[in-house]
Amino acid sequence: GHASPLSEPGGDAGGLNVYVARLAEELAARGHDVTVHTRRDAPDLPARVALPGGVVVEHVPAGPPEALPVEGLLPHMGGFGAHLARVWAREGPDVVHAHFWLSGLAARTGVRPHGIHLVQTFHTL
Repeated sequence: GHASPLSEPGGDAGGLNVYVARLAEELAARGHDVTVHTRRDAPDLPARVALPGGVVVEHVPAGPPEALPVEGLLPHMGGFGAHLARVWAREGPDVVHAHFWLSGLAARTGVRPHGIHLVQTFHTL
């Protein structure tokens, strides 16, 4: 969704981005293959970015390739989830961990056809 580990804290990017980045790094350091799927929010972003610690960030085409406020993301979660379902049909993860309710909606759409386990963390309840 909107918690790219590549974003610098500030504005809409904040603690959630830092949390996702650190969790991904720790899981990769323990030997797990970790891919973070985040919405493409600029047209010039590469499809995949490999971080030094082994984490891969994939930019998902869902909605316009521009920064949107959190309030403007909901209409694009269906497209985000459909993209995940297509990607995971080729090779799905063992488990998906979604952060924030918007990402949970997309992840649920992505895992449903494949029976992939989904863990959801709500950061703002």
